This record gives sequence, structure tokens and C-alpha cells, in this order.
Amino acid sequence: MRGWDLSRLIQGWKFDFPLSISHTVGLSSVCPINLEAADESINRQSGRSSHMALADNRVQRISTLCALYLAQGIPWGFMDITLVNYLIDNDIKPGDAAKVASFILLPWAFKLIWAPLIDTVTIRSMGRRRSWIIGAQLMMALTLIGILMMPDITKDLTLLGWMFFIHNIFASLQDVATDALAVDILPTDEHGQANGMMWASKLVGYGGGGYLFAELIRSTGGSIQAAVLIQIALLGVIMILPMCWLE
Repeated sequence: MRGWDLSRLIQGWKFDFPLSISHTVGLSSVCPINLEAADESINRQSGRSSHMALADNRVQRISTLCALYLAQGIPWGFMDITLVNYLIDNDIKPGDAAKVASFILLPWAFKLIWAPLIDTVTIRSMGRRRSWIIGAQLMMALTLIGILMMPDITKDLTLLGWMFFIHNIFASLQDVATDALAVDILPTDEHGQANGMMWASKLVGYGGGGYLFAELIRSTGGSIQAAVLIQIALLGVIMILPMCWLE
């Protein structure tokens, strides 16, 4: 391999092998490749400032991870608490409302399918996880826009269920990508504290999404559109974070 600049070769790759491969088959001992050095080379050539790298800034990386978990919790609380009560208040049978709530949360049971895909397919110029997080966050917001196009969500529970089902497909993808990012950038001594803070952020979003949106619907005379619009705006604001930083 003497004379080859491996970091330059890596920059052109559109697909990456799973991180675990280097550990399971001893690839690092045969052909040592420093992925961090390659990323740093990309960052220098693109003229981007290193102070935006999450791996180098503790406050920045923990606040970003917490914000991404908050983005998961807000729609979760809305769907699990506010939406169910809204349907019941609008003469939907509790059993039917429960079926909708159970169906829309199903994608969270299949998160294991995302991990191999996220580890295998990456856009190296954007980092190993950032493209997945941005894409998932964008689709989370776009799927909520579909709810706004329904004049009365109580008239078609099947369509409503599928709308939120698709939303949660991307929410679960964002969750797995965020966890992968946390593993990549967090030092070992920060794992416990960061994980606790991330889950606390998710629960704050869950509780806030459940209570505050319920109050908003009540204050607007039973209109659910305002609550959905605010969720879209919050998801859009949080999406700015992964668009600005480097891994």
C-alpha cells in the first residue's frame, strides 16, 4: 500500500462497509484505515471549520443528541396522548382509537432492520450518520404535512393511521441513526450521562407533546391543525442542527 493516499481514495466512496467489519475480520490489521483522519481531510479540503465537529465539543454533541431525541418525543406524545383523547372526544369509540394508536407505533418494533442499512450505506462527504439523520428528520416533517390535508381526521381512521405509521417509520430511522452517531462521537466516560440526558429529553418531548398540544387544541376550539403545524415547525428548527455540524 506504500505510496497510496488512502484518505484520498476514501473521499470518493459513496458506500461504506459496516464499522463492525474491521473488528470481526481483522481488516484494520491488514489495511489500517483511519476514518477520522479521512473525515478530517475532507473537512479541510472543503474549507469547513473544525470547531463545528461534534467529536471535539462536549456541549455541542450532547445538546445536539438531546435535541434529536426531543424531536422524537414531541410527535410521540402527541400521537400517544393528545390524538387518542382527541378521537375519543369526537365520538370515536375508545376501542377504535386504541387500534389506531397501536398501529401507528408498530414501526418502532422493527428498528433492527435499520442498523445494517445505516452502517453499510453512507455518503462520505456528509459523514457516516448525518445524511440519515437529516433525511429522516425531513421526512418526519413532511409526513405531518399530509395530516393537514385531511379536512376531518375522524372521518377516515385508516388513512390517519397510515399517515402516522409512515411518520414513525422515519422517526424510528432517526432514532437508530442518532444512537449510531452517539456511539461514534461520545467518549466512553460520557455514555451513561449522555444516555440519561437523551432519554430525559425524549420524555420531556413526550410529556410536552401530550399536554401542551392538548391545551392548544382546547384553546383553539378543537382544531388539530395548529398543533400539527407547530410540530412541523419544531422538527424543522431541530433539523438545522445536523445540517450545521460535522461529525
